[in-house]
Amino acid sequence: MASPEQLPAPALSPAQLEAYLTHIGLPASTEDPKKAAATSRKPNLPFLTQLLEHHICAVPYENLGMHYSRDKTISLDIQALYAKCMSNGRGGYCLENTLLFNHVLRGLGFHAWIVGARARPRVEGVPTGDYTGWLHTVNIVKFTDGSKYMVDVAFGGDLATRPLLLSPGQITHNGLGTQQVRLERGTIPGSLSGDKVWIYQYRNNSNLTTGTSATEGGWNACFSFTETEFLPQDLEVMNLYTSRDPRCFLASSVLVVRFLRKEGEDDDKGQGAGGIYGKRMLVNHEVKENLGGKTTVIRTCTSEAERVAALRELLGIELTDEEVQGIKGSKVEIAGGA
Repeated sequence: MASPEQLPAPALSPAQLEAYLTHIGLPASTEDPKKAAATSRKPNLPFLTQLLEHHICAVPYENLGMHYSRDKTISLDIQALYAKCMSNGRGGYCLENTLLFNHVLRGLGFHAWIVGARARPRVEGVPTGDYTGWLHTVNIVKFTDGSKYMVDVAFGGDLATRPLLLSPGQITHNGLGTQQVRLERGTIPGSLSGDKVWIYQYRNNSNLTTGTSATEGGWNACFSFTETEFLPQDLEVMNLYTSRDPRCFLASSVLVVRFLRKEGEDDDKGQGAGGIYGKRMLVNHEVKENLGGKTTVIRTCTSEAERVAALRELLGIELTDEEVQGIKGSKVEIAGGA
């Protein structure tokens, strides 16, 4: 394992990291002995768990930059990305969120790198069919004892709300309702080499006592990944397709996912997403809310003005006038305009 001085320097300054921690709601001081466990800055699993939980609640998954902008371009410049995610309640889609979180982790002393993932397309919300090309990214964090964890901040509503140990078959309660998640090792359809990869799976309506599932079909395989590092130039190639190609599902959908958490209920033992109690999601013209595992539609937007208002009132995202104008004439604009 490389020593910290051998690793590339993170791009965020100490002042930027402090501002980020304040933005996501983590205390900036460990002077209070009663809060020492909850605010420790040591690069360990409890701190990593807290960072993940606070990040996904403060920095949403969203692809608004692909639609509410003049040039429809997603920048992976870390300074531009940091500025975007620190203002107006904004976040980013998978490449943006993963890259920002990677620089945060490395700036805080974690040994972390980004890997690509192949996701399965969804039919009526359920992952179905063959795996795609590289459409998703996650971080892998390695600790001094050799253990490795997958950390995902950008898979939308079905992401793992805490780090997952790279160990096949280990079932984890995902913090929302009765959903469980796990990693498995296996091959995916179409692979000729026979090489095994990590496969992220979830299931709903599970019995947390017996481990059984009431959902027909059981586990849903979402995406697969290897441990091979993706370099910045690899991410740029991915970004060209995921943000610009009309064949990518993101081009025809407006998506936002923000997790909801109760203040002061961190899990300082790395055992779960202690403060997360639900999530809100914008899917095109509908805002949905999931509290404890049940999803309901809480607002339907019939115009751009209504969607912009829903973003502000229900998801905490404030679009500028220029951004609002940027969606005009696009295929995802709600009829009637703003």
